[in-house]
Amino acid sequence: MRMFIGTLLICATIINYGQTYKGRTITTLEKSLAESSGLLFVEGRLITFNDSGGEPELYEIDTLDGSIKRTVSIKNATNKDWEAITNDDQHIYIGDIGNNSGTRKDLTIYKIRTKDFLSEKSVKSEVITYSYKSQTSFKSEPHHTLYDAEAMVFMNDSLVLFNKNWRSDTCLVYKLPIFPGDYELTSHESLVLPGKVTDAFFVPNKNQLFMVGYGEDPFIGSIITTHQSLDHNVISIANLSVESSFQIEGLCSDGKTVFCSSERMKLGSVDFKGELTELPFAYSLSRVQGQSKNLSVRVQGNAYIFQSAKKKIKLIELFDPNHMSVLTSKGCSKNYVLEASKLTKGSYAVQIRLSNGDLERLKILVD
Repeated sequence: MRMFIGTLLICATIINYGQTYKGRTITTLEKSLAESSGLLFVEGRLITFNDSGGEPELYEIDTLDGSIKRTVSIKNATNKDWEAITNDDQHIYIGDIGNNSGTRKDLTIYKIRTKDFLSEKSVKSEVITYSYKSQTSFKSEPHHTLYDAEAMVFMNDSLVLFNKNWRSDTCLVYKLPIFPGDYELTSHESLVLPGKVTDAFFVPNKNQLFMVGYGEDPFIGSIITTHQSLDHNVISIANLSVESSFQIEGLCSDGKTVFCSSERMKLGSVDFKGELTELPFAYSLSRVQGQSKNLSVRVQGNAYIFQSAKKKIKLIELFDPNHMSVLTSKGCSKNYVLEASKLTKGSYAVQIRLSNGDLERLKILVD
């Protein structure tokens, strides 16, 4: 029986700072992994796979040199266009969800037991299939469809898919159960991003979602979630620079390092090598938006230190994501320290009146 799955509306606010985070290249991936299209770190193992037309296999790779250490085949699977991988406490989910032309009627997620992957060379999967309720035409529309996806995470007991919207930079978000079955999906959720999402991972103990993708440049984004949803959360965005890659397809972390993988590709006259890259996990996407020459802000632990260049700070007001006032404080100096340890996680609008009457507005992210 086909089940209808709906989701809630995301009202997220973009914070785009234009900063660039530079990855360190670990290695150029060997040719047999030229189309590495997803990454997962589980039980001390780094896992990847190739996308469309590749074998229905998972590859455990060395985190130091990218070499293949083990290969595990999925007996009852085919690789039409594998694009994503995620896991829960006991299972690994492989997303055969790529659909560049919008013609597929066999979108599938393969579910295998983690303990089988760790101990066997060949495993059998359970099968989850789905379609999009709003899709009524399967006419080929290469790089123009709404029904392509490359990113999937396990989050709050469900699988969450992020579409690769070829028509705009609005990413539609879908949710479906982890149980075998055939599902019909609809989305009332969307995220405005500077490009197309190609992978993501979720860190449950931090309630933090990371995404990677590309627009004019590769980007990495992060959302600190609250109330077990993505509603009313800030998306922090930064440019991502890797040495010889453009299309980052894989993203995961072992809790200390963020690993990225990219496909070999040719863009004009430039050949990009497929690479395995690393970033420090604790890299800090900027937590302040809207600084000006008149007012600067620096972050020190849980404190935000506001400093006026010339005039004194006369009044400071803080508003939560629902535009409710949570703080009003009068000032009489060029510096003001906001201790944020008692504030709930999320984005806040800050309004500051200077002694000459000028009004400064900015946003901060409390995480």
